Amino acid sequence: MSLRRYLRPLVLTVLVTLLGVPGMSAAGAAAKGVSGAAYVCARVPATVTPGHGFSVSTHLAQTLIHFDAPASVTVPTPYGGVPGNGVLHVNFVGESLSPETLHLPSSLSGSALTSLCLLPSSFAPAILVETYSGGAHCCVESVLYAKDSAKSAYRISLLEAISTTAKVVGGSRIPYDPNQGLTLRTLQGRTVLLGGDGNFPYTFGCYACTPSPLVISALVGSRVLNVSS
Repeated sequence: MSLRRYLRPLVLTVLVTLLGVPGMSAAGAAAKGVSGAAYVCARVPATVTPGHGFSVSTHLAQTLIHFDAPASVTVPTPYGGVPGNGVLHVNFVGESLSPETLHLPSSLSGSALTSLCLLPSSFAPAILVETYSGGAHCCVESVLYAKDSAKSAYRISLLEAISTTAKVVGGSRIPYDPNQGLTLRTLQGRTVLLGGDGNFPYTFGCYACTPSPLVISALVGSRVLNVSS
């Protein structure tokens, strides 16, 4: 693996930081209920009372999503947080589409929910969910649902989860850094996902303390593609 491969995106990371683009934590954006020109993220609280149920909703255009976690779910520790192994209910207001129920992938750790967002796609808005697995410096897990057509059901277009062997699994077509996860931003009128390439700190530096080169990805149809170059 060549160091030169990482120089250009690493320089871009520095430039983006100097220009004032916020940090790459989708959790921070979601907690504030951040919305851009074409995406929206729910207000996810920092914690809930142990033993109590939890729900949060947001909508984009005619698509409404509702995340519901049962009271029996234990709130993650030591960082607090809200239960991350609930169920997603999707409704389409004023459209002739059937409601959908989405269960998060079993490969997710089932820990704290940090981000619940809707972003535009070719058909119904795509859904980005992120959870945090806990640990010394790990790990943000990301799953993105999108439709292949207006009448098709949601399917997983991107999955980055941490297995019991602490390895990233999933069908991602983009470089991914589990220390950062993904952050939605609007660049030149287009919704993109900002993340990092975790291969760089793993190969060339201290993994937990070395910044990753910036990776810019976009949803094209129902596929997530690296559009950094």
